[in-house]
Amino acid sequence: MLNVFRSLLLALLVTVSGYAHGGQPQSLEAEPVVVQTPRGPVTFMAEIAETPEQRAIGLMYRDRLGDDSAMLFDYHRPQPAFMWMKNTLIPLDMLFIAADGVVLHIEADAQPGDLRPRGTMEPVRGVLEVAAGTVDRLGIRPGMIVHHRIFGNELPPGSGG
Repeated sequence: MLNVFRSLLLALLVTVSGYAHGGQPQSLEAEPVVVQTPRGPVTFMAEIAETPEQRAIGLMYRDRLGDDSAMLFDYHRPQPAFMWMKNTLIPLDMLFIAADGVVLHIEADAQPGDLRPRGTMEPVRGVLEVAAGTVDRLGIRPGMIVHHRIFGNELPPGSGG
């Protein structure tokens, strides 16, 4: 119960941070993130949200997200994670990823402005947000692997990523 309370408190802080931010999208450094799918590896150029402030703003205020673009939220240590769509203008799919890169949970087609917390009590190291429909289009399911330096399983150059 305490973890649920913490998650809801974090959601409130995300809202406050969004208002304090001034309603402008942020631009962060992007890195390749590779998702192993039934169709083979798929590379996204993901902006990396590493600080609490960056994670609080996330993809808020964006009016589009390309099919090969994403945002990777790095929590630095495994923990339950919940998100909502306050101030988010585009629908998203969310992949909740364990410390070893295994997809534990998926929230598909989160709609703009939806205040319902989405996530998992399972400890995750990161969350990858992609354009809504990506999970279905690529056949991504729990148990699949995401490759990136934060998971310690980055693909070597030329290995299909």
